Amino acid sequence: MPGPSKRTPQGDGPSDRRARAQRARRTRAAAKPRRLARRVSWSRRIGVAAALLLLVGGSIAFGSQALNQPGSRPSVGAPPPPAPTVIAPARLTRAADIDLAVSRPDGLRSDQEYLVRVYVNGEAVRERPLPRAEQFRIEDVPLQQGDNDIRAALVGAGGEGQRSAAVAITRDDIAPDIRIISPEDTERIHTAEQLLTGRTEAGADMSIVSGRSGNSIPTSVDAGGRFEALLELTFGQNPLTLRSEDPAGNVSQTRIVLVRADSNASLVLTISPTEADAATLPTRLEIVATVHDEYGQPIDDAVVTFGLSPPNLATTTHHTRTSDGIATWQGVDVPASPNSRGTWRITALVTLSSGAELRADELLTVN
Repeated sequence: MPGPSKRTPQGDGPSDRRARAQRARRTRAAAKPRRLARRVSWSRRIGVAAALLLLVGGSIAFGSQALNQPGSRPSVGAPPPPAPTVIAPARLTRAADIDLAVSRPDGLRSDQEYLVRVYVNGEAVRERPLPRAEQFRIEDVPLQQGDNDIRAALVGAGGEGQRSAAVAITRDDIAPDIRIISPEDTERIHTAEQLLTGRTEAGADMSIVSGRSGNSIPTSVDAGGRFEALLELTFGQNPLTLRSEDPAGNVSQTRIVLVRADSNASLVLTISPTEADAATLPTRLEIVATVHDEYGQPIDDAVVTFGLSPPNLATTTHHTRTSDGIATWQGVDVPASPNSRGTWRITALVTLSSGAELRADELLTVN
């Protein structure tokens, strides 16, 4: 009979050995990734640290550059730059913008860049880097209609500096008015001379040119803009060109036509008697003036000046007014005197509302 089998001690059989070998391999395999993971973890830490250092360094450099840029937040300890000088332009212009001359101030730091900023009536309108030149121009600075207060300032690492002293300039692009005061447009003129009056902008130059002759007519303008010119008119139409130029150079021009009409105005002087004998003296004169206007109508309340000039005596005058076109000088006697012999001259003068002057003469002969 077969003898009892020999039992292998527990845990020492082939299967057990194989199991132990497999467990050992798995253990080694599991250990290797853990060691590799630890090595990767340290490398990653070193890489992250280097990246952080680069990032922090870049941020510091960027921040340093930003603080040195003009217009950024003021750098601690950097003083504001001094004010530039604006060179005063012409005080009056009709342009919508100007080129502004500016002088660079002293005392600027050579290691900084600056901006120059221009203000018009408190509003920033232009900005540009500050040139190295001592004097430079800023082009196309816009102007408002009317008064403009212009200043400039520099902007640096210390912020915006003090603004410059103001310069003033007035923009005027409105042409001056020309208004005729007299004569009126519809008025018919019956005189060879006519005073033209009107008004334009104060300080403007005024000129009047005759359309008939092409000659310039002397014209006076007072400080308030009132102008006048004495015109010599011919019968019919008298065209005139009026031109006004204000101090800013704005020009306006207008054309008018004055009409000188044929006049029916008249002054008729009658005296009675017109001849006397010295033997019949004394005698009383009847002196009558009859006045009609340019339309041939009798005039009321026109002032008539009579004059009486005896042969060897001074002239005597008398003033009176018309009623329905009639004016008289009453109570004039020619005395019985040797000095009465000769020719007596009697005159009448009247000025119409149009400015026309009329005169009439009559003679008395004493034989």
